[in-house]
Order: sequence, then C-alpha cells, then structure tokens
Amino acid sequence: MKAIDTAINVDTENKKIEKPSSAPERKPTSAELLTKAKKLIGENKSDAAIGNLQMIEFGSKEYTEAQKPLKQVHARQNIILERNAAETEKRMATMRKDYAKELEFTFLDKLHMDTTVNVSGKNNTTIKIKWILWTRVTVYEFIKDGKIMSTWRSMGFKKYILTDGCRWTWTDKI
Repeated sequence: MKAIDTAINVDTENKKIEKPSSAPERKPTSAELLTKAKKLIGENKSDAAIGNLQMIEFGSKEYTEAQKPLKQVHARQNIILERNAAETEKRMATMRKDYAKELEFTFLDKLHMDTTVNVSGKNNTTIKIKWILWTRVTVYEFIKDGKIMSTWRSMGFKKYILTDGCRWTWTDKI
C-alpha cells in the first residue's frame, strides 16, 4: 500500500499548476514615450530614443513636441557618422601610402624592376609608378588582366599615373 501512496504523491507533484492568462500589456501613452525618449537622450542612447519617439501617435500634441528632440538626435548621429568617415579616410590615406612603399619593394625584390612608387592627391588617392622601361606594351601587359586595377579600386585609389620619367606618361581614372 505504501508504494501506491508514493506513486500518487509523485503524480500530484508533477502536475503543473496552470497560471491564469495574463492581460495584454498596456500600450504606453505618447506622453510616457516622450518622457522615456528624453531620458534616453540624456543617457546617450540615441537608437532607443528614436524608437520611442517614432512610436508617438501622429497628430498628438506630443508628436509635435517630439520633433525637436528627434531632429537633435539625428543631427548628433550625423556628426558622429561624419567624424567616423573622416577618421576612416585618414586611416585609408595612411594605408595607401604604406601600400605604395610595399609595392615599390615588391617590384624591386620580386620582379627586379627599379621603380619609384608614390601616392599623391587628396587623401593619397593617386598612385604614380615611375619606371624607365614603361612602353605601350609593358603598360598594356601591366593593366590588361584587371587585377591591379581591382586592388587599387578596393583600396580607394581614384587615378593612376605610369611614367618613364622622361618622355611617356599614361594616366587614367581607376
């Protein structure tokens, strides 16, 4: 008889107690959203603030009031994006300059070409390769497969100049 009691106790312990269904969550009012957004702006949580500001009902008095902080947040984000873009371009300009030095060494070491490779222009976007033996044929062979152009394009170069330093110069946009 004791085994049956134990089984009954186990069964009653395993039964899940059903919770009554909860009511749907209350939608925050426009005033609550505006207050929360202003608080988030103060905490520099722009993305969350924008989300709250955009949920404010169109046509409400809070909607009109929300436009000023929304514009401020967007302006702040634009400043940050511009600053990041400028920093990135500065790093890319340095990278292009380093690449030119590396390319010059590669030409000399692996291809036995006595070249001078420089970068110039705004943010070092023009690459210039001076080699006394450039001819129409060598220039054509150098650029015909497109790999070097693809590399230069991906690095942000806009223009190339190939010159023999004396008589001939080939230049084009990348």
